[in-house]
Amino acid sequence: MATEADFAVAVGIFFVFIAALFVYVTNYLSSYSGLASTSELRTIAFDIFSSMFSGKGIPTNWEVINNPPFKVGLITDLYRIPILVSERGNIERINVTVNTTITFDNNCNQKAWNNTIRVYENDTQLPSSLINSTFCSQQYINTSILVFNISLVANQTKVVSVYYSPENSTNASTRIVTFSNPTNINLLILPEEKLTAISYSKLKALRNSTYSDILQTLISGYKFKLEISDT
Repeated sequence: MATEADFAVAVGIFFVFIAALFVYVTNYLSSYSGLASTSELRTIAFDIFSSMFSGKGIPTNWEVINNPPFKVGLITDLYRIPILVSERGNIERINVTVNTTITFDNNCNQKAWNNTIRVYENDTQLPSSLINSTFCSQQYINTSILVFNISLVANQTKVVSVYYSPENSTNASTRIVTFSNPTNINLLILPEEKLTAISYSKLKALRNSTYSDILQTLISGYKFKLEISDT
């Protein structure tokens, strides 16, 4: 299974590929006087970007089927639940463990894959674990007790965010936390928010697609040459 480092490298390689593609298309078309205006080149570049980053593709699960997609899309759903954590004992808490029960997927729409769940305070991931989870199917979670560590000064309130998605290629977090039930700390779960993110599964499928499969979904009416090598 891929690690988070592998994902970061793959995303980096992919964006280098897209940047090179834009530059090559622009240079190729610009070499023919009168072939296309600047606005047309912008339109081509925008169409390529929009095709990949405006949706999930057609069909939306193209990454798991054997046939070439009608349209490539690299977007997936990402969900976030904000939690207000408040210290009410007028004392400082250093790396205290707190817990709360969260309903991730009440209607079992398979949107919360077990390994994707992470807890963040701003840009910092907090150690966390899931306890007594119930599942909809496979590793798609319905409800679970979420346990995580946090530090608070006296009477402070912090906002942490719980993220999750249906991406089933994600590895589980290695930060394990044991259950604890401290007093004078309140947790308030706020409504779920739906976001978007780049899909790791779709990105891997794109990398394994043929050049002709990608070309027929991106550009119409122009020809260009593209060479890709692994280093």
